[in-house]
Amino acid sequence: MRSDRSSRRWACWAAGLTLVETVAGIGLLGTVLVAALLVEVRCKRQSADAARRTEAVQAAEALLARWWTEPDGIPPDGSGRIESTQPLLWRTRTLDHEAAAKLGCAVVRLEVGPEREVANSKAWVTVDVVVPLKTNPGGEGDGLHAD
Repeated sequence: MRSDRSSRRWACWAAGLTLVETVAGIGLLGTVLVAALLVEVRCKRQSADAARRTEAVQAAEALLARWWTEPDGIPPDGSGRIESTQPLLWRTRTLDHEAAAKLGCAVVRLEVGPEREVANSKAWVTVDVVVPLKTNPGGEGDGLHAD
């Protein structure tokens, strides 16, 4: 009878988990949870970055649309701030482009992005626009204008 009781105890103990197995399971579960949280944080960061860049593209598009309708055209070398949900800066500069100059045009680069990125020439949005040179009555170019 005694052997029957001890065999039942052994069967119950063998069916359960040891402390080492329990700790290993908790460690594995914790690792999976941390990995899932890191992925979620990275995804949210990338989503926010994409939204900011999309806003910069929309701001650049609005600037070009406004300049295209103004009599002065695109400012050849200028900069300014853009009113938006994030602090953005725009900058234009005239590029040396021999082929455009032969055609009586100039290439103006518009850069839009955060101030530190634009200052380091790492703008989020860069658009090169070919514009004809304005001519005065004497026939010489005196500036840029988008006709």
